[in-house]
Amino acid sequence: MKKYLLTITLTFCILSLTAQNTWFKFVPGWQGNNSYTKNDTIYTFCPTSKFVPHPYLVIGFNLNKLNLSNGDIISSDSLFYFSEKLKSYTNLEYRTKNNSLNLYNNKFLIAANFGDSSVFGIKWQSDVFVYPNFDKLNVKLNYDTFDTKIDGLFEINGVQYALVNWQRKLDKLSTLSSSRILKINEDKTVKLIYTKVNTSYNQNVHDFEIQNIFKDNQDSKNLLIQLIDRWDFHGVPAQFEAVIQKIDTSGKLI
Repeated sequence: MKKYLLTITLTFCILSLTAQNTWFKFVPGWQGNNSYTKNDTIYTFCPTSKFVPHPYLVIGFNLNKLNLSNGDIISSDSLFYFSEKLKSYTNLEYRTKNNSLNLYNNKFLIAANFGDSSVFGIKWQSDVFVYPNFDKLNVKLNYDTFDTKIDGLFEINGVQYALVNWQRKLDKLSTLSSSRILKINEDKTVKLIYTKVNTSYNQNVHDFEIQNIFKDNQDSKNLLIQLIDRWDFHGVPAQFEAVIQKIDTSGKLI
């Protein structure tokens, strides 16, 4: 009886291990931030890098297509950003799993940040690309005078939104920053519907950062936003709590 039970146990263990190995997929690149399954293809999004003549390592972006049945690589497309102001390639940053948006007919919107130049040095700016071909869309997301970073693209009830953060150094001790939710219209113009402005990191001042946007299943006219609220603790904004707020699609707090 013991031998019988041992045989059954070993059989199930071997089958389990075989199944796990069958479904293990190799994702080319590193730090795979997001993936979609469409029909028989897995689309994966991850950073990539290359050396340019300086020599200088630049970070770019990879979109890999893999066969769903066996994990074989179908194709791998890379995007590296050339800055006209810098006259060179500059790092391209894909920040979160929300930086891609699944469209139709195997198309995606991809949001990324890149290093740009100003009289004060390097600043971050944002762009939205459509895949395939990585065509850049004329979506107005940036403040030209200081850092702007896009942290997510969302489509909720047929409407597209961009989550954007910007930051401006006022002096050695004070920073002006903001999290913003922008509605992307069909003509690629944008409308600000919600913002949290942080005046500094000084004592008793709260630092709000919007981290995610969700649909409200009870009312399509509303959105749920996930925030982190930080405030001063021994000189740094180390005390924090997570907050969920409900707004309507015009940005009014409910």
